[in-house]
Order: sequence, then C-alpha cells, then structure tokens
Amino acid sequence: MTIPVLRDYQLEAVKACELVAAAGQSRALVTMPTGTGKTVVFCELIRRRGGRALVIAHRDELLGQAEAKLIDAGIPAKSIGRVQAGRDEVDAKVVVASVQTLARANRRRRLVEAFATAGPFRTVVIDEAHHSPPTAMSPSSTPSRERAPS
Repeated sequence: MTIPVLRDYQLEAVKACELVAAAGQSRALVTMPTGTGKTVVFCELIRRRGGRALVIAHRDELLGQAEAKLIDAGIPAKSIGRVQAGRDEVDAKVVVASVQTLARANRRRRLVEAFATAGPFRTVVIDEAHHSPPTAMSPSSTPSRERAPS
C-alpha cells in the first residue's frame, strides 16, 4: 500500500493544524476550495496524530469518501467503524459517524461510554462543518477526551 503524497498546500494545512495543537489549542478550522482534498488532509492528520479519531459528516457520500480515504492514508479497514442507522461500531479506533445519528442523545452517550474500553478520541473532525446544526458541534454534544469518564 502506498500512502498518497500530499500536495504542497495540503501539507501546509496539515502542518498548520499540528502547530495549533503544539500551541495548546484544541480546535482548528481548515477551509479549502471544493476539490482540493480536504478529506485527504484530515485523513493524513488522523494518521499522523494516532490514537482514536471521530469523523462526523452530514451525507452518506461523505462518510463513504472518508472511509475510503482513511484506508488510502494507511489506516487499516478493520480499525474503521461506522455509527449510522443500524451500525453502532463505537469501539473502533476511527469512528465515521453521521450528524443525523449523533443528533440522538443515546447515540452520543454510547460514544462517550466507549471511552472506558476504547479510550477517548484524540482527533475529532467535522467534515463540511458549515452544514452541521450548531448543537451538533457544541462541546456538550461532540464527544472529546476532555469529558472521558473517570
């Protein structure tokens, strides 16, 4: 398997996120034009950071695209889970979830409960965040390591 070589501007976006994290900030927003590889950027960031990751998207096509690009980035397919409709693979190393499913409190709670066995998320990505309802992105509804159960 060959990990994709990032274009200069994609690598710049990854490095900018790494600098933000190194400065102690827990949130970064990446904006890039349509078709320039935002998915490739966040997949590379997840690969580099290691640990668990949560990718949230609002459309089935984006969820499938994220899964495919994660595999292209070197993340083993068996470590990628889906939280959507009837699928509830909350213990996966990388969880790809729909906004609509996570709008349900019981599904968000399952993700947080999985921290006890699978560990907290090191990286949380909200793909096309401008389409997400504000409550889907609030700290109280997006599982993160800061609220891992003790």
